[in-house]
Amino acid sequence: MSVKNTVLSFLFVCSGLLAFAQEEGQEEVPPYQTMYDDPYDIRNLYLHFQPLYGDVGVLNITGGFGLEGNYYHKSLFDVQLALRSSYGRRFDINRDAASRNATNTDNFPLFFAIEFGGTYHIRDIMTESSSKVLLYSKNLKGTDWASTVARHAEINGKLRTIIGARLGGMFYSTTADVNAILAAQDKELFYENGIPVVGETLYSNFQSFIIYAGGSYSWIRNYAVEFSERWDPSGDDMILTPYFDIMLAPMNNLADVTLSSATVSTGPIDMLAMGFRGGLQARFNRTLGWSYNVEAGVRPGIKKRGFYVLFKMSFPVWGKKLKSAETTTEGTEN
Repeated sequence: MSVKNTVLSFLFVCSGLLAFAQEEGQEEVPPYQTMYDDPYDIRNLYLHFQPLYGDVGVLNITGGFGLEGNYYHKSLFDVQLALRSSYGRRFDINRDAASRNATNTDNFPLFFAIEFGGTYHIRDIMTESSSKVLLYSKNLKGTDWASTVARHAEINGKLRTIIGARLGGMFYSTTADVNAILAAQDKELFYENGIPVVGETLYSNFQSFIIYAGGSYSWIRNYAVEFSERWDPSGDDMILTPYFDIMLAPMNNLADVTLSSATVSTGPIDMLAMGFRGGLQARFNRTLGWSYNVEAGVRPGIKKRGFYVLFKMSFPVWGKKLKSAETTTEGTEN
């Protein structure tokens, strides 16, 4: 293809894209009426049942269920309590492997984690913003809806933003593959007489207490609109919170392993005192809803075994307003 034809083809594609962009940008929003719009008037207590979580880490891989609660105290602070545990041995990789392969005679309890923390609202204000909602009609069913190009409407409304300071603690207990740890750290364990332990398949129980501190930035919308055309009422009531924490473990404990002839100390294994995590949590301001939480980082515990990715899905989530929240048109700044 000649350079001339290439240039002409490029200009043709660009002009088409530009025309499409202009047409998209000039699309009119259907007439609508705001039914309510107050991101401060939200439910302040949320109770989560988590039928599914997945914790994929270098130290261990587990899957199971959990419970969680969140409470918002006006515009001052919010707190949360969460706990989770594996479904059973087959959803706890190291525990299952230890029960089948370990040559040491220790017991291996199921995975368990509990976390409690709070967020102080350093800056909690309300501004004007806009967001998009999907235009949908229940009259469009089956092939009618499938053949309809999904449209969105840009709605002007209020946005509540919270800059928060986070502080809390957590405790977790899990089964650790001692052989994998020794290989990663290039270490050996020894009997009391100084002879190295070889030819054994060793697992141990690991426990850690962690203190964390960090920050978060929340976006809260809470509005509903009614369209004058064929579209059904719509709105946005999402509470979206990205966060980042620095974690410190004042207590890490890897239990000694018990063999038939002796107890072997795990003292030579190096611990990891500090770590970090970043995550995103989303929920909805509804009486009955759902939410999700995903985070990743390096968890304090055992050196070179700290990296993990955690995903939690909550359904159902019950939301309740304990008492009437104070509403405002300007927001507050602490």
